[in-house]
Amino acid sequence: MSEGPNLDAYSPQQIAERVDSLGVAKARLPLLSMVMLGMLAGAFIGLGALYYTLVISDASLSFAASRVLGVVCFSLGLLLVVVAGAELFTGNNLLAMAWADGKVSTAEVLRNWTVVCLANFAGPAGLPVGARRPQWRRGGPGLPENRRRQEHDAGDRTVFPRRAV
Repeated sequence: MSEGPNLDAYSPQQIAERVDSLGVAKARLPLLSMVMLGMLAGAFIGLGALYYTLVISDASLSFAASRVLGVVCFSLGLLLVVVAGAELFTGNNLLAMAWADGKVSTAEVLRNWTVVCLANFAGPAGLPVGARRPQWRRGGPGLPENRRRQEHDAGDRTVFPRRAV
């Protein structure tokens, strides 16, 4: 008598083997690739967080609608990480399985975690510059000369908030 159809795509043993092989590949990724993919992941997550903030601060949306749309926008950042194959620190914690099986060394795991974590923090650093850059080309309010003039005309009370944006 047969056991019936197996509806799982992979057995638990096959999943563990695939995670191990992926962990070995991630641990032995070249340094430049690891840094660039880590920075991309950080930028994608930062972009999702930026869109989330923009959506939830929209006063024309109701509370519930702004939260639901905000979560959808943030999840787009995670989707970009998955589609691009970027290196996000939280996903690289699965390296511990390959380490536990003895397929990667402790030094390889720590190197990967350190590089990817630092790159994930560095990735979103360019977002404020990229958000203001198009206005610099058009000569809009983001242009440094215009901004200084606006701050001077507005007085001391608004210098900090305008520079913080």
